[in-house]
Amino acid sequence: MNNIKFPLFGMLVFFLLFGCKKDKIEYIVDSDFEEYVQRFINEAAARGVEIDFSDTGLLIEYSDRIVDGASGYCYLGEHHIVIDKSEWTALTDTQKEYLLFHELGHCELDRRHKNDQFENLLWESLMRGDPLVGTQQNIPVPYYGFRKNYYRDELFNQNTSAPDWSNPTFTIDDISAADKELLIERQNAPRVSEAPAAVGENFEMEFQINGINGVPFITELTWGSGSQKFFVRIYRNFGTYIGALENGKDQQVFYHPTKDDLDKITVRQKDGLTQLFFDDSLIYHFDELSVALSNIKLEARNGSDVLAPSFSIEKFILSKLL
Repeated sequence: MNNIKFPLFGMLVFFLLFGCKKDKIEYIVDSDFEEYVQRFINEAAARGVEIDFSDTGLLIEYSDRIVDGASGYCYLGEHHIVIDKSEWTALTDTQKEYLLFHELGHCELDRRHKNDQFENLLWESLMRGDPLVGTQQNIPVPYYGFRKNYYRDELFNQNTSAPDWSNPTFTIDDISAADKELLIERQNAPRVSEAPAAVGENFEMEFQINGINGVPFITELTWGSGSQKFFVRIYRNFGTYIGALENGKDQQVFYHPTKDDLDKITVRQKDGLTQLFFDDSLIYHFDELSVALSNIKLEARNGSDVLAPSFSIEKFILSKLL
């Protein structure tokens, strides 16, 4: 499969290495990582857990060694973490925090990988990692937005209760036609590219589409503004990634196996949340935009970034929710 970029830290691994302990306890953390170590200490303290490296030391450094595509790994028992520099520089701030928290979970909290999932397939822990089975390797930990607090809680307390978002109850019928004010309607177009104004915080976008089965590479929907956008990327013969684009960097937060046989996409932002429906079935819900909606784009392309002629948008409707 060409040109598909999978999650950078989809296969986090760690190693059990045994050997002589250092006689001298040292705290040596590259300046690129220090902020995230302090965040770890602060998040632990907020949950009644004291982190003190004075008795163990800590070494976090860059390494050119890549093991099974991992972004980083921990030498368990030695408080030694190595990070792949090329991958680190490509990560968002949130992804960097997740990576260091994961590795410190191994090195400081003595946690192993935990690959349990909720009914909606989301991971129960940010300690998810190798070995992964089948499509599990495609599903990232949604360490983003309102879900971050739960994952921090569970990191320091494995008995943390399941969050409400593990069993969402949103339906397409929660909003009636009477609750919508039509702003834009387009029909029979090869793509959507809109710059709406004065949409408000609560809105809904509906896309009736045709020909996605014949798209050779990707069908991509993005919405937001210059500083923040959300995306839905449907890859032929693979599935769908949902995520956020911030400051030019991607953060994938969910994977769904849908790759064809799709006729309708609905995005609904209401009361601080965004809901995504495929053919009127809830696929995922996440944060609302932190900025005003000013750009909407939907198009299908081949591997050379040329629009797919087999794809069309039969109807696009943008509504304000009252």
